[in-house]
Amino acid sequence: QQDGSPGDVYFFSTTFDKTGMWYVEDSEKGRAYIWVKPIELNVSATPTEVDFARSGTESYVEVSGTVTNPDGSAAAGAVVEIWAPGVTPSAFATPLKTVNANATGHFVFTDKVRVSLHGAGVYNITARKGDMGNADAFGYTTMTVNPVQANISLYNMDDVSGGFSVGQIVFEITHPEGDALLPGTDYNISVFKGGELYAWVNTSDGSSGGNITFLDPYGKYLNMTAVDIWEKGDYTLNVKVDYAGSGEWEYTGETDFTIPAADPVNVYVTPTKLDVKEPAPNAQIITVQVLGNTRYTYGDPTNLSIGAGNKNITERIKIEGDVLYAPPADAYVYVGEGKWNITIFPIKGDGTIYINVTWPGNDTVSKTIAVENGGSASVTPVSLIVDKAANISVIVKDQYGNPVSNANVTLVYETGTYGVGATVTNGSITGDGSPGKGSQGKYDFNGIVSTEANTNIIVIAMFPSGGDMVYGYALIRSEAAHDLSTAISPSNVLLGEKTEFDINITRDGKPYGTDLEIYIMNATELQKFHDDYNELTGMVPATKVSEGNYTYSSLFDEEGTYYIYVRTPDQKHDNLGNESSFEVTMASVTVNPSMLVKNVDKNMTLVFTVEWNGEPVNGTLKVKGVKEVASYVAFSDGDEIEVEITDGEGNITNVTANNIGNITFEFMPAADGSEYADASGELKVVPPEIDVQPDKIFLAEENLITLTVKHPLTGQPCPDLEVSGDFPSGHMVLGKTDANGQVMIGIVPSITGTIKLYVEGDEAGEITIVLGLKIVVSSEVEKDKEITIKVTTRGGKAVEGATVKFGGETVGTTDSNGEVKYKPTEKGDFTITAEKSNYEKASKTITVKEGPNTPGFEMIGLVLGALAAILLIRRRRK
Repeated sequence: QQDGSPGDVYFFSTTFDKTGMWYVEDSEKGRAYIWVKPIELNVSATPTEVDFARSGTESYVEVSGTVTNPDGSAAAGAVVEIWAPGVTPSAFATPLKTVNANATGHFVFTDKVRVSLHGAGVYNITARKGDMGNADAFGYTTMTVNPVQANISLYNMDDVSGGFSVGQIVFEITHPEGDALLPGTDYNISVFKGGELYAWVNTSDGSSGGNITFLDPYGKYLNMTAVDIWEKGDYTLNVKVDYAGSGEWEYTGETDFTIPAADPVNVYVTPTKLDVKEPAPNAQIITVQVLGNTRYTYGDPTNLSIGAGNKNITERIKIEGDVLYAPPADAYVYVGEGKWNITIFPIKGDGTIYINVTWPGNDTVSKTIAVENGGSASVTPVSLIVDKAANISVIVKDQYGNPVSNANVTLVYETGTYGVGATVTNGSITGDGSPGKGSQGKYDFNGIVSTEANTNIIVIAMFPSGGDMVYGYALIRSEAAHDLSTAISPSNVLLGEKTEFDINITRDGKPYGTDLEIYIMNATELQKFHDDYNELTGMVPATKVSEGNYTYSSLFDEEGTYYIYVRTPDQKHDNLGNESSFEVTMASVTVNPSMLVKNVDKNMTLVFTVEWNGEPVNGTLKVKGVKEVASYVAFSDGDEIEVEITDGEGNITNVTANNIGNITFEFMPAADGSEYADASGELKVVPPEIDVQPDKIFLAEENLITLTVKHPLTGQPCPDLEVSGDFPSGHMVLGKTDANGQVMIGIVPSITGTIKLYVEGDEAGEITIVLGLKIVVSSEVEKDKEITIKVTTRGGKAVEGATVKFGGETVGTTDSNGEVKYKPTEKGDFTITAEKSNYEKASKTITVKEGPNTPGFEMIGLVLGALAAILLIRRRRK
């Protein structure tokens, strides 16, 4: 119908009974389009969200709900479909499940949705009437499947520290149930530092990057290594896992970790695991790398303070535990960059080797090596005496502690370090399970005689297990017969004196030996020898006089106790543990006078007394710190003179003390071949004893400073010494000490600071110039009467803000006039104090008395009057 208006056309009673694009055809103007939408159905479903589950009943979800028309009536027969996450409902896609709403609009997916197959994310639940894509009515809702929390924990980060590249960070990543999560899945692992992405690996798109390398997961474990070096700091590890292959993350989680700063000493050991092998290859090399707090600070021989020939290397890198014995110094080889190759000999399966590294000035760092596969052998006794029969028992077990009855056990002499030499006579047993031959793992060797002294006997136990030969080891020490006795004369020796010793050796109480080796060691050397037989040192060329009697001449330049060790050339007899000794001590020097005073003692005679063990000695005394000019000057660093000592005494004259220092001594005994050696005692050249009073003076006030100089030995005054001072205004010479050793100085300081005083150029003391407070108040005041306490500088200027206390009680702070008011309420003597920051505290004691009009005074007067009357009456009666 057209109402007559140009261009307007109306259509009545038109029913849009299909969805889609409708149009009106105008022969003149063309087409006009109308989009007819589907009727919007109301869809509700439960559950609205669930957590992802990979198995079990939780992985099957029954979805149910209702579909209604816009007017609330049931949308009976509507087609309800559920779609996987990431799938757009359309005629070209396939839903997971399809059901129809019943007459009441209800629907149930009795064929449950298996979320373990389709993953986490948003599932669309659609309802329609008509074909998909051209439905007359349509509606939808969603169900969310949430990702679940993965278990993430730091498993290991040994050897990882900032600034170093070594070590791995290992995380354990599992399902909530505890089994491995990463293998066989796509995952995105990210590391954040300071909120910024630091490193990542994403297997779903093949990308990776950053400063950490992520190794392929090994079961539960994710291993990370540094691309270059580890950086110290706090980090967050974030893990996302696509378990179902859906493109969504079914497992997520994160944890924090910290890479610490490097320790002062860092030790890295490779390998960290060993097996016990057959004898030849069982001498295995480990590498111990020692670094400081950077990867370029090496634990080399210099930094570890290791002496020539690897001296004390076994103290710096100590190896203990399940090894045949601690490797000797020649088993250590430095190969650079802080790396030491060390040959060790593991002895026991399921054992541990301990490495303790000590870098001087730092704490000891400990590491371990696990000994995995191997048997074990334990032996008793662990030592025997050469040429003496002994019974030996060996217990052989596998690495689990079970006795082994079929082992072959052999006793062999060690050659070199860890080398296998000849078999000990009768030193082999093949186990057959009988007593002494494997029963309960025990192997008995009876009447074994070792023919080599000071030698190791290696116990080798080998037995088959699982098709392989298994080895275990133990050690027996073949000792010398410690049956020699020694005596040495003299037992006391003067340091530096050429001395002839008589050495007597006996065995079973009789003189013994015509070709003996004699060693002299100090206490440290002897202890090292006791600890390690390879550390024997100090062999001397003694001369045989007769069987068991030797002489030896030498001098010693270090004090201490020295020990005589003697053995036969075949090392079968010695006096180990029974070494005789002698003491080497130095001469003592005393001087009269016992002290010199710089610039005071002049033209002095010094008398030297030299004794040893309380007796006078003869020789030459070297006096160090005295210079000979026309006379003698003391102290003169680097100069020395010689004084002949006869019957323990010598002297020098005309000695003047001109420098402070300590004169020390060396003494050379008179015996031919003697040398200078240290002597005890010293002669000190000291400054005079100086007393400065006071040590504190006050600004803007006349102060008297008295400096008194005395001889510290005699107590006599020291006259005619120049006194000077450094004042805030500059250096000034103040004069010379008088006959009483004094200088008096009057000074009115104008600024605060420090005065340094000097006597003959040597520092004599300090005086501090301070701001002082002064309390102005009458010395006697009346009780209960207000008084004014005024605080000024010692120069009289009022001080505001000073805290005033009366008898310990704070009474107030001074005003701008320096005053505070107070009324004392008790009689007695009280101390008033005044304090203020940057001022010297002031105090004053005053007396508080009763006032003249108080009742107390009148009563006293009446009493006194009455007493006088009584006395008068008594006198009259007489």
